[in-house]
Amino acid sequence: MSIELLTLQKEGMLLRPFSGIPTSITNMNPNNPFVQNLASIPVADGVVAHSIIAVDSDAPLEEAGGRVVKYKSAHIDGVASEKIVRSSHSVQGNPETIHEVKRILLEHLAAP
Repeated sequence: MSIELLTLQKEGMLLRPFSGIPTSITNMNPNNPFVQNLASIPVADGVVAHSIIAVDSDAPLEEAGGRVVKYKSAHIDGVASEKIVRSSHSVQGNPETIHEVKRILLEHLAAP
């Protein structure tokens, strides 16, 4: 077990005895202390972050989201760009997503 996991347990960030590496399924609750602490970590200096968020409704963004993750849980302050794609949670095959990934890669390729 790594020092990082032992530290998380000592600080009460893991809700129950350690039973393996947390997964996306075990951390689906936005009130989970592990998820909240992870979300509080800012993007590292020098890293240019972008965000693509799937929203499967036409509701205002603060209320919108997919059946799995709501926009307000997926939004990250301070990213270089945020693309909202009206799509189901599995957004990776959506043409808008593919275009956005290509745009980001070309932008970074052109950067000095």
